[in-house]
Amino acid sequence: MAVNFDGTPTALQDSQFWITDFYHDDTVAAAYSSTYFASIDDDNGDPSVHLFDDNHNGLPDRYVTVEGRSGSITWDAYGYFTVKDNEYVTIGRMAYDTSGNVVGFYEVDHDYMYVVEKDTNPSDKLVGTFPIHDESSYTETGKLYDDNGDGVIDRLEITDSWYNQNMEWESDTETHKVTWSGTSFTANLVETIAFGGFDANGRPTYVIDEEDGNTPITWQASDANHVVAIISDEYETVKIYDTNGDNLPDRVSSTWYEDDNTPVTDTGHFEGWSSLSSTHPTVTIVLEISTYDDEIYRGFVLGSSSDPQVIIPIETASLGSTGTPQANLTTVVALKEALQDAYQDFANKADVEAGIAAYYNSLPSGTVLTQISYDYSNSAPNIYTLTAVNVNKNVAVFKKSYSFL
Repeated sequence: MAVNFDGTPTALQDSQFWITDFYHDDTVAAAYSSTYFASIDDDNGDPSVHLFDDNHNGLPDRYVTVEGRSGSITWDAYGYFTVKDNEYVTIGRMAYDTSGNVVGFYEVDHDYMYVVEKDTNPSDKLVGTFPIHDESSYTETGKLYDDNGDGVIDRLEITDSWYNQNMEWESDTETHKVTWSGTSFTANLVETIAFGGFDANGRPTYVIDEEDGNTPITWQASDANHVVAIISDEYETVKIYDTNGDNLPDRVSSTWYEDDNTPVTDTGHFEGWSSLSSTHPTVTIVLEISTYDDEIYRGFVLGSSSDPQVIIPIETASLGSTGTPQANLTTVVALKEALQDAYQDFANKADVEAGIAAYYNSLPSGTVLTQISYDYSNSAPNIYTLTAVNVNKNVAVFKKSYSFL
């Protein structure tokens, strides 16, 4: 495996990674010519870490810092490496130039990396369990399932447990639908909604809520935005859409407010409306877009979508996915609408929109964007990485320093 010390990586593997560039240290290379691989400098450009390939397999397997610490670099079958330096863990993979030469690392650091404990019962759908928080007064646990038995994880359950004000132990479980792109995953919140009071047209007339009572549904003729029904109470306004005019609602959006009156907008699609009836009065909503942090999770795994060893969550706010009407990001206008609320923290939001619009305009005619996201970097608090992904998974990354309003 050749190292190009002057090369430029082709593209970021994922927006959660940053690039660590390699350089050649002539002194170290001369002293350890048979095993020297490359060196890395720190943020100030000073020598920091030297890498060695002791087993001569083309991958660095040992590091030595300029302070004298050393350790192993381990690689998994999917091309990810793990480095443990004291209590600090770095995970990443190789970065290549257009000729296939190594130019550096794509790296990601996380304080929270969850080790999956495998389920030992082959007859159930549970694949593994991982602790997220474990304290005496509060626990959070994730469980991974393969519901359809195809060998790929398709459901994530997250259970929070805590002592309430009466010192009674309570629990709440949320379900997420998991989809994969290689070893990267997206987990979308899933909710089951129960209806009642079906009319002569087979439509429900209210939503059943065991805590707050039934909420009426107001049906209407489809408007210009394909809205066919509205559900509204003092906490939330929900719109139901029939985007293809087949009299089976297929999409839903809602607006509600956090405790500080910050508005939250959710958009998703229905599953199971075609079988909805008085004897089967439930449907499922799969959330696709949310301005709330804890409803859509992204990340990647060490291992595979069938056999995850370690889960690394990514702090990413998802702004878009395929669908209509709100989520179909096929025009620059729709892109700007999707960004309008999410980027209200930026003083120069117009530059963000212009960057996405320029990328969209450069794509082949008819290309559908399937995702827009941004990532916040703890190491550079004023840098946000903006990513647009098209249907062919080609990624464009825009980096710019943004100041807060």
